[in-house]
Amino acid sequence: MSTNEEEKVIDEIMNRTKLDLVPVPDELENRINKWVQMKKRSKRSSKLKYSLGAAAAGIVLAGTVLLSPTAMTYAKEIPLLGAALSWFEQLDESKGVKTAEENGYKPANPYTFTVGEYEMEMDHLYLEDKELFFTLAVKGGRINDIVFKDKYGYNFKMGEYLEVAVESKDFKRDEESVAGGASTSGIQKISDEFYVMMKHTLYVDPVSVEEFLNNPRNALTFDVSVDGKTSSIEVPVAQSKIKLGKHLAQNVNIEIENQNSFNVEKLSVYPTRMVLEITGGSEEAFLKMVSNEKNSPYLKDNNGNVYPLRLLQVNSNDYKLESRSTLYFDQEVKDLNLHVVKETKEELVVPLNIIKE
Repeated sequence: MSTNEEEKVIDEIMNRTKLDLVPVPDELENRINKWVQMKKRSKRSSKLKYSLGAAAAGIVLAGTVLLSPTAMTYAKEIPLLGAALSWFEQLDESKGVKTAEENGYKPANPYTFTVGEYEMEMDHLYLEDKELFFTLAVKGGRINDIVFKDKYGYNFKMGEYLEVAVESKDFKRDEESVAGGASTSGIQKISDEFYVMMKHTLYVDPVSVEEFLNNPRNALTFDVSVDGKTSSIEVPVAQSKIKLGKHLAQNVNIEIENQNSFNVEKLSVYPTRMVLEITGGSEEAFLKMVSNEKNSPYLKDNNGNVYPLRLLQVNSNDYKLESRSTLYFDQEVKDLNLHVVKETKEELVVPLNIIKE
């Protein structure tokens, strides 16, 4: 498929639904992310709403539950948990979760509750410094009546949507963050019943995080609303088991064509992912550097393990690349290099610091 054809498909997906719940083909995910950045979309048109106010950042925190293969097979016999697992396994984010599971990182259990006629479950819950992740599975209510199938998969009928808001009593949004949060959503059908699945990233106030870590608590309180009905819940928290990120200063220069120079500032290594922060150069040159799918930047360690990087954030001359894989638990990694392919096909290999914080 040519670039123009792909852009037409992307335009059709964006314009025809105005929802985040479109099941986007995997091969278009990276191009959609880059296209959105280059178009500099300033507003989200989603009708699936989340409360992200300064006083209530829409945060759910309880650690994470990671199941063994045997437990996952058993869980899939349970409708709500099984649906969430099946959908989550298809996301790139699940790679880091599996790595954490293999290394025994299981701070908490899923939390199941009801809001009005809806059954809901919070799962895959992580606090990683200023960012918080969780998945939410919803079934029941009027979902079965407002979903239909088209050539892209399952979608809401025209004019219909599910309004969901999750508000935390314990955390505030990070006011310095470019965005309050991000989400990936989908609809899945199991045994003639539809499930709305959501995976969220919320950017939280570091002062609130520090207060939470310094004041032991057994639960966090939330107001969860669906279609105007609200339930207050308390989510158990295994606070002592939460693992924060390792922040490694870099200060390494990358020289690209046309006198564009970038500086690698920091590598943050988390239990489920890694984030590389870069500054300098022009936005156009940076997007060109990361837009070639066959030659996108990547990380590679001394054991030959490759960690693909994808565009996470563009903010003026500040950029972030993210890997959905991690070396957090790997004690055998001694060296890590950033690989960047220039327009001339020359490959730059940039050594990174993975020892000194």
